[in-house]
Amino acid sequence: MFDIVKQIDNYLNALKVDLSELSQKDRCFFSVWCMRIVLKLPNAITIINNTYKLNLTDEGLLEHILSAKNIGHYELLIKKSLDEMEEYADDFVEMEQLDIFVLAGFEQCIKGVNNSDDLVYAAENLINILDFYEQFTDEQEYWNNLLEQEFIGQKKFVDDILKGKPVNIDSYHEFYENVNFESLS
Repeated sequence: MFDIVKQIDNYLNALKVDLSELSQKDRCFFSVWCMRIVLKLPNAITIINNTYKLNLTDEGLLEHILSAKNIGHYELLIKKSLDEMEEYADDFVEMEQLDIFVLAGFEQCIKGVNNSDDLVYAAENLINILDFYEQFTDEQEYWNNLLEQEFIGQKKFVDDILKGKPVNIDSYHEFYENVNFESLS
């Protein structure tokens, strides 16, 4: 069985070095590559739209990230939302973990367009999502296999970009085609 704990620190440190070498165009591409998986989570675009008072579709958001369109606007919305969050307020409602993954993925993919360190967190968010499903479902082996595929896919995707090899938005993520990210309530 793939052991995430033994590999995560070394992996993320190596990924950080590799991602720092990407151009902005490649950072946009990697951000979209990560965001596509986040958008597979239950109600992902609705969570983003409701949190930031937007009216986006999955495709519209991905296009904005890929073209770096409205990134500054989204960064301001994220900052404003974080500044307004009052976790000690009487009416504070703690979010579900999947909602946190969605919002974290959105933030990291948006910020990753201009900052490769945030791309590391976007990649780690995908790993955390799969690890969460592995921990909280009865199908641990299934999710563990996906987790291992994600590690391998991230590395190959970034390596191919750095080597100038052709990649597309589905490269190394084909295995997600039939994955059902159901709610875990």
